Parts: sequence; structure tokens; C-alpha cells
Amino acid sequence: MKKLLVTMFLISALVLCLASCEQVNNLFGNDKNADHTHSMSEWTNLSATCTTAGMEERHCTAEGCDYSEKRIAAALGHDESTTPAKAPTCKEVGYDEYVSCSRCDYTTRVDKPALEHNYVNGICSMCNMEDDHEFGEWGNNTATCLLSGTESRTCSSCGFVDTRETVALGHDKVTVEAQAPDCESVGWNEYQKCQREGCVYTTYKEIAATGHNMSEYANNTATCESKGVETAECQNEGCEHTETRETEKLPHEYGEDNKCVNCGHDKYMLPAMPVT
Repeated sequence: MKKLLVTMFLISALVLCLASCEQVNNLFGNDKNADHTHSMSEWTNLSATCTTAGMEERHCTAEGCDYSEKRIAAALGHDESTTPAKAPTCKEVGYDEYVSCSRCDYTTRVDKPALEHNYVNGICSMCNMEDDHEFGEWGNNTATCLLSGTESRTCSSCGFVDTRETVALGHDKVTVEAQAPDCESVGWNEYQKCQREGCVYTTYKEIAATGHNMSEYANNTATCESKGVETAECQNEGCEHTETRETEKLPHEYGEDNKCVNCGHDKYMLPAMPVT
């Protein structure tokens, strides 16, 4: 009876020990066969813009796990807000109601130029400026392609400076012809760019270089007496790029007389002994 009790105690202790070991292994990640359910973060945008697709990524938030996933992210679309219309005055430009994007420079805004002063009995009805100045031409316009600016004129009699807001200039576009890529240089489709100094507007999209399309190596110059070189050529039209590599000596081709038919080497000739 005592032996039976001892045996049952030992079996119970072994089972408990095995269970404990499994729990410890799972706790510290030592069980390589244990399934790990990833706890994934939210997707984070890496490169998508309002108008172009990109990539997004998420990762496992469990401590010690470096698992991550990437996927194609659709274009975001514009984050539009609406601005109500504003009538132009003699000092400020105006515009109809328009929408614009908070992420990029997309806008449907079209500025209306500032008005000339509306003098009534010698006083402008909009800004109350008196009509007793002798102004020159408007000048010093600070507007850019996308942003409104100001311009001014000076009274030649008293030096008074009259200013008003000016509309954005818009891009001064030119067209650049398409350029096909070649083996080593990028290309592009026909695109437009702004030629106004300081403006980076462009519709340019790069087309990657094609890379060389190399043939098999050929024209081996090796003989049975000396090493040689062989050449591969790019097969793309108009490309003259070549690559060479060294080749080992060719094996002798022995005839019935045991001599090489190419160089006359005797198959059984001992190599020359070095001179000491």
C-alpha cells in the first residue's frame, strides 16, 4: 500500500512539474510551437497623398514582437472646407464661394481684382480717401503664383502712398517635351512646369531607367596556352554598353598522336623543372 501511495505521489509531482514548465515557457516565449496572436496597431499612412496612392503600415504592439505589415494605401482625397464669397473693394480682392484642401494647395478659388476708387463728391465711398492726389502707375506687386499680394502708387505732390491687394498671378506654364528612358538615364512623359522664379510647380513624373539587357557572354579569346576574355553586349537599341570577364585556359585537344591539335603540346611531356 505504501509503495502505491509513493508511486501516485511521484506521478502527481511529475505532472505538476511539466505543467509548470509549460506555463513558464509560454510566459517567457520559450515555447517555439506556441501560437502568438498579434495585437496590431492602427494603420499609419507612410506616403499616400490627396491625389496619389502610397503605402501604410501597422505593427504588433506586444513587447518583444517586431512583426509588421504593409499594404497599398489609396489616395486620401482632398480634405475640403468651404469659404464663403467676398466682394472686392478698392483695397481688397474678392472671390466667389470656393473650397480648399487643408492638406495640399488644391483650391477652386478665383480672385476678383480690387476695384478702382469710387469717388463721390471727391471722397471714395469705400475707403473715404480724398480725390486730391496725383498718383503715378501702380507698381511693386508682391503677388505670387498662388498667393495674393499688394501693389502701391505714390502721390507726386504730397508723397502719400496708396496700396491695394492684388490677385494671385497663377502659374506661368511652359510645356516640356517627353523624353524616353534608356538603359542608364530616367525619362518622362510630356509635362508642364512654371517658369516664374521661385515657383516649383510641375506635373513632371519620372520614368525609371530601363537597365541594360545583356546578351550571353561570347567571343572567348582563351586558348589552351593562355587565359582570355569574353564579352557580353547590351541588346537595347542604340546602347553600346559592353561587359567583359576573364576566362580560364581551354583544355588541350589531343589527337591520335597524343599531341594537342591546337598548340602541339605533348600529352605525356613532363613540365619543365624550375632552374635553381
